[in-house]
Amino acid sequence: MLPRVLSRSPKKATAGSRRHASPASRGPKRRPVFRLWEHATWRVRMRAWCNQVKAALLGPAHDPGQSQTYRVIQAAGSPAESASTWLSWWQGDAIPRPTHVTAADRIAPGSANLLELADMRTPLSRHLYALDILTTKFRTAGSPREYRETHAERLLDGLNDAWASFLDTSPPPRTSQFNVLNQVGYTAETLIGEFELWPHQQRTAERFGGNLIRWVIPPDVVNQHNWLEPLSIFRFLTLLAGCEGLTHPKLVELWALDFASAEMVIRALIELPNLRRPRWPILRMGLTGAMHLEASYTFSAPSEMLESEIARNTIHNVHGPLAVEQVLINLRAARDGYFGVFNRLGIGESAILALNGMYLDKTWDDQFSIPRKRL
Repeated sequence: MLPRVLSRSPKKATAGSRRHASPASRGPKRRPVFRLWEHATWRVRMRAWCNQVKAALLGPAHDPGQSQTYRVIQAAGSPAESASTWLSWWQGDAIPRPTHVTAADRIAPGSANLLELADMRTPLSRHLYALDILTTKFRTAGSPREYRETHAERLLDGLNDAWASFLDTSPPPRTSQFNVLNQVGYTAETLIGEFELWPHQQRTAERFGGNLIRWVIPPDVVNQHNWLEPLSIFRFLTLLAGCEGLTHPKLVELWALDFASAEMVIRALIELPNLRRPRWPILRMGLTGAMHLEASYTFSAPSEMLESEIARNTIHNVHGPLAVEQVLINLRAARDGYFGVFNRLGIGESAILALNGMYLDKTWDDQFSIPRKRL
């Protein structure tokens, strides 16, 4: 759907019109209109970026729900020279200059990754990338369908690489951007906690690369993953919900964000044939369709949906009758961790649900306009 603001025929500029044009119409602060329609997460990215910078500048005085404009511009090392500049960033109405982004990254290292639209180095950046794929309805160049298909495949590759610390027979190098230490600041051993392997597992792990973590994960879970089938990462992440070792908060956040991202890839691929809703094709997807419903109940449905009888039946079909309670415990923790990440960045649950689509029934003009207008 072409938004009305982009369907207007551009007027031919004249010397007089350029001379008398208002600064707001010709300056860089009004340029993100196309970016907002191509990338629905732009305001979310800008708010998260501002809050990371503000937290580094203000320390304990930082409030993620408030712009705190004058505190920010008066802070030593602030990348914003004026209140209007900071407010335009806070509201997502501007694209910061590279010099501003570099200055902010010196204050809050890693914050620049949030504004890299194709970055996948962290679970949060992968999830924002997934949200952009899911919500793509307009492109200034190229087909939205081709964009979604190409980038969905790229994201699946990124999700597989991101879990190499748990799935590969050899641990990734410590310098790799996809080593879990470089993603969340903790080693895989720390995230898993104390564990003990049987002697034959220890020998097998040492023989095939030395990654002990792969052998800690239950075989019926890890065997769902196949490096030759990128989409299998979704099945693996779904079955992790039945494991008892998901206790470390950072592991829960990593799992929750990537689980939600994988579910969005599935939904984007389902919608490629331009079907109005993905509900009916899911019935033809067998067990994977039930896994998709489980994830949608967790991340894109109202919170009470996860406690419903239909959710329990779906979990029963995917994990078996004995695992239902453990799965529900983990899914509740995943939902809390998922929205907790955004809450700490000053982004409310309603904004994320508006982008994500409320329980398979999203509307372009209403729900998607909320995060595009204001957070």
